[in-house]
Amino acid sequence: MPKVRINGIDLYYEVHGEGPVIVFAHGRGGNHLSWWQQVPFLSKQYKCVIFDQRGKGQSLDIPNGPAQRAFVRDLEGLLSHLGIHEIYLVCQSMGQCTGVGFTVAHPDRVRGLVLADTTGGVDEEISSKIQELREAAGEEALSFPSRVYARSFPESQPAKAFLYQEIAALNPPHRSTSVDKITPQELAATKVPILMIVGEQDVLIPPVVVEMYRERIPHVQILLVPGAGHSVYFEKPEIFNDAVAKFISQIEASGARS
Repeated sequence: MPKVRINGIDLYYEVHGEGPVIVFAHGRGGNHLSWWQQVPFLSKQYKCVIFDQRGKGQSLDIPNGPAQRAFVRDLEGLLSHLGIHEIYLVCQSMGQCTGVGFTVAHPDRVRGLVLADTTGGVDEEISSKIQELREAAGEEALSFPSRVYARSFPESQPAKAFLYQEIAALNPPHRSTSVDKITPQELAATKVPILMIVGEQDVLIPPVVVEMYRERIPHVQILLVPGAGHSVYFEKPEIFNDAVAKFISQIEASGARS
């Protein structure tokens, strides 16, 4: 399977389908396999690029490496290797480090940005609200696996809950590094179309936090998904896929450029 040497590591990636390019950036507990329910659907119309972000799956970071600090440069290198300029970005949770950072750095290259179960940059008020809500939720709600999907998910979808944990178990131990903070105002200034998707039962990035972006990013679209937690793409794939497809098709139909 394909790997490419980028920024000192061997980055694992796959390309499926043809058409306008969608790049998927997974979350902390994921890797390229996380998108198994999206690629078969979206690759019928689009070229889907999935990859293991640095420190996940088969993209091993160097000892004491930069982790998230290199995410944007890693994506730049992968796109250069593939000869791709314009993209749509679909990012889940930690994937926003890649998506928001790349969009602010290269707004001319991003036709549309989907931010699922995550933030679109942070400011002091948003950071404080997240902290307040997490403290109110309590330790049990924020423990694994409670934090990654709706509480009812393991009972209603035991096979998928098991698969979720198996995919996460393929990753090396998580190592986090700080990244430069980007504000919602900086992201809004790019004028890139943005869709934010949030699960109604998300305890990590609750819906009330996502709603705060309406006044910070005037052109943002927000989709609240009932019955889902922090992993809408995994828990409610039909809703997630349909929303992403409609968002992209609207941009394609308008012929708009970021």
